[in-house]
Amino acid sequence: MQNITSPAFGASLPFILRWEGGFVDDPDDRGGRTNKGVTQNVYHAWRADQGLPQQDVQQINDQEVAAIYLQRYWLPAKCDMLRSKLDLAAFDTAVNMGPNRAIKILQEAVDSPADGVFGPATKAACDRCDLGEAMINYCDVREGLYRTFA
Repeated sequence: MQNITSPAFGASLPFILRWEGGFVDDPDDRGGRTNKGVTQNVYHAWRADQGLPQQDVQQINDQEVAAIYLQRYWLPAKCDMLRSKLDLAAFDTAVNMGPNRAIKILQEAVDSPADGVFGPATKAACDRCDLGEAMINYCDVREGLYRTFA
């Protein structure tokens, strides 16, 4: 299991978990059985990657939850390369819409080509952007997507 040492990740995870809640098995939820925001399918895949036997998501422990959020959302969305606040916005979006979409929204927010690939141009745009303006742009783009989905 990956060591979870990032202070930014450690500060962001409680915010995410506050909104993700506990165990849910709603037949109308396309995600299916979910605990602490982790779906049964994601949990199965993560445990398989770790060489662990399959287990019901109701049995997930806090260390597994943190590792899944780090490995499947925080790192793929490149949150570790972002300034405070942008990292949390991208992390929350990665959890809800996937890391690729989180990066595309970030790129649009900082006026970088929205190709979903976090490379040097995106990093430079994030580093030089006005943080307040970028956050407003990020939230506006994200809200527009949610409205489209609804």
